[in-house]
Amino acid sequence: MKRRFVTLPEIRKIIKDRRLALGYSLQDLGSMVDIDRNTIKLMEDGKINDPGFSRILKILHALGLDASSIMASPSKDSHLEQIVILIKQESLFNIKQKEMLVTLIQKQIEKNGTKIKTILIVDDQEIFLKGAKAMIEKKGFTVETATNYKSCLESLTNTIPDLILLDIDLKEDKNGLDLLTSIKKQYPSIPCVMLTGIRNQQIAQEALTLGAFDYIDKNEDMDKIFYIIPKIEEFDRMRDSYKAIEDLVTN
Repeated sequence: MKRRFVTLPEIRKIIKDRRLALGYSLQDLGSMVDIDRNTIKLMEDGKINDPGFSRILKILHALGLDASSIMASPSKDSHLEQIVILIKQESLFNIKQKEMLVTLIQKQIEKNGTKIKTILIVDDQEIFLKGAKAMIEKKGFTVETATNYKSCLESLTNTIPDLILLDIDLKEDKNGLDLLTSIKKQYPSIPCVMLTGIRNQQIAQEALTLGAFDYIDKNEDMDKIFYIIPKIEEFDRMRDSYKAIEDLVTN
């Protein structure tokens, strides 16, 4: 008999069932965790490929799912360790599976994991590109730039970056969502963060459903990228650990 392991759809179901049991609407929960109601709906329905474990922890805490002890005080544990603790508290594993999970996660945490060093910025505004490139390079990253759909794909044939920052509102024949779709089809493992200069929540959410990791208001919140980068690195480590668990329990 195959041993059972927790899955992301199960966590989504726990969130939805708990929200409904408490009588919270999507708007109620969104207000509690400062996440747009439509984004929560997409997460519950499994239409966002990478919902982000920090978001999941935040929602679980708001729903009172034993996350308060983890999130209430500063912790030296990473979100990888926190999610393991949380899952253990929710009894989604038996004792032996918990031991396997902890061992695998600890081994993964001990590794260097994915480190983002090279970043490709795609935007059709030369002034913005110059400023963003300078800002990010000051933090020690190597930055390349492209101005449109064609030049981005040409760049990717020569060098594969660790991260792509992609403007949604490209003005040429194909926009940023078209480019995101092409990137995810040809290079699914490259994380993409969307840049938007327009306040259009619907378009930003569409980008998430197409596989974007997150999005940034490039006119007001570019510093957010330095918060997102560690989250991407951590997500990659968690994904590798999850794959190791899946391989172990299905063999």
